[in-house]
Amino acid sequence: CSFLKIFEQKKACICRPSNYNTFDKNSTKRGSFGFSKNSFGVFSSLITLIPIPIGLLLWNKLPAQVATHWDFNGVPNGWSSKEFAVFGLPLFLLAVHWICIIGTKADPKAANHPEKIMALVYWICPVVSLFCNGSVYAEALGYPVSINNLGAILVGITFIFIALSFFISISWSAS
Repeated sequence: CSFLKIFEQKKACICRPSNYNTFDKNSTKRGSFGFSKNSFGVFSSLITLIPIPIGLLLWNKLPAQVATHWDFNGVPNGWSSKEFAVFGLPLFLLAVHWICIIGTKADPKAANHPEKIMALVYWICPVVSLFCNGSVYAEALGYPVSINNLGAILVGITFIFIALSFFISISWSAS
């Protein structure tokens, strides 16, 4: 509670109970965006798969081989078939997404995970899926893609979110 006292000088320190905003794997109460916590994995999975219908809409415009890997200078140095780019990448990220969700829920300490940490688990793969496939499609269609800048922005935002999530969860659990 001392963290709040710094900002709340001479006011009563209001602390959250230790179980506030925690994730209960059996809970059906409403979480982010009004979804039940059990159905939020389905919603985030659908977001992970959004690149598939976009790829199908762009199918005739995509070349047979598309860049799926870039070097440190932002120059494509790895190519895959458009089938893999449209179907394989999102499905691979969906598998990673569910491994992360199931692994996190299977943790014996899962009941104590703050909601912000669970939000990170639910959102990191969908965001990466949209980012990766968006970059692949843009490059394949001839749009200039600065993959280095986009990657740095994505990683930076992710680290900021992680740092803030841990800072907030530690400050609340210490009170």
